[in-house]
Amino acid sequence: LELVIVDGDNRANGNKSASTESPAAEVNKVVELIMDHVRKTPEQSLLVVSASAQHVENLHLALQQALELNTDLMEFFEKHGREKFEIATLADLNHRLADRIIFTIGFGRTPQGKVLNHFGLLNEPEAKRWLANMLVSARYRMTIVSCFSAYDLPELGPEGATAYLSTLLRPIYNES
Repeated sequence: LELVIVDGDNRANGNKSASTESPAAEVNKVVELIMDHVRKTPEQSLLVVSASAQHVENLHLALQQALELNTDLMEFFEKHGREKFEIATLADLNHRLADRIIFTIGFGRTPQGKVLNHFGLLNEPEAKRWLANMLVSARYRMTIVSCFSAYDLPELGPEGATAYLSTLLRPIYNES
């Protein structure tokens, strides 16, 4: 389990809704991690999962642009049979296995730097089941990508999948 906290452009744009969904820095980091995986461990299958449908859409677009510049990597995205590469929402993830999974939260900070308490699909009643399904889907490695850590979260309460964010977003230390 690896935790990647994204700094930089992780705040909402100054738009009217001030949506914190799909920050550019998180999109860029996930595409970087995907390309890194393809270059270094192409023999392993990869699945990318998010709590935001908008983030999934933005990741598809950004990956397509990256692949236009790296056409030599296209073969990876057609390999692995039943474990073919996919970017999916938590809700769309059904009985999938992959060697590696990248779970990208898909939400950033407000323009003021605060973290809201709405995390898309993680706020849905089925979210606990979806999250559990995702957590057991990775054979070897899970990388969690987020624009905030557990210490940045507002008080979420003891129930629901959003409460698990606190555990998932705690730093992971390797003791030697």
